[in-house]
Amino acid sequence: HNLVVDNFYLTDGGRFESSGDVTVNNLMEWKHNGLMGGTGTTTISPGAALTISQNTGGNTFWHLDRDLTISNGATSTWTETVAGTVPKFYISFGAQLVNEGQFDVIMADPLNAKFVTTDASATAFDNPGTLTFSAAGGSGSPLFTFDGVAVNNSGLVEQGDLDLVLLNWGADWPPEIEGWVNDACSPDPAAP
Repeated sequence: HNLVVDNFYLTDGGRFESSGDVTVNNLMEWKHNGLMGGTGTTTISPGAALTISQNTGGNTFWHLDRDLTISNGATSTWTETVAGTVPKFYISFGAQLVNEGQFDVIMADPLNAKFVTTDASATAFDNPGTLTFSAAGGSGSPLFTFDGVAVNNSGLVEQGDLDLVLLNWGADWPPEIEGWVNDACSPDPAAP
């Protein structure tokens, strides 16, 4: 069954699995070590917001095993302000994360955060919207990696003050990155 909600909370270590679609019209909060799975699609509606965050230090993760769409006019913010953590956002089992709106990644220094896959399925981060990266204080440059997750960019990527490593950028190479710095963004050697 499909579900339409104003607010959706996936708390620390929470698990949500469904074959139906879920539409969030106001706010979705996704805390660390949570899993969202199943065969349906979760959609963040225009004007709604998705916040992805952690409450504690240490190695933290989020598992996306179903499609997730950030609609045009919606916002998503992944904030990691606990220095020394190793946050990973897993996109697996053929899931597609589609950002049609605004997706902001705000990382503390030092961090080595990444979008990564756990299997050999064709997972992707599709970005027809705006994807921004920035550091939340500190004197160095946090590192952000796309590892095994194809990134298909037809929108805007603002690198900000993070170093990006693109291990699998997908079909659109070279990417359109505002403030592009060649030595701070490392492409996959096999990229076209």
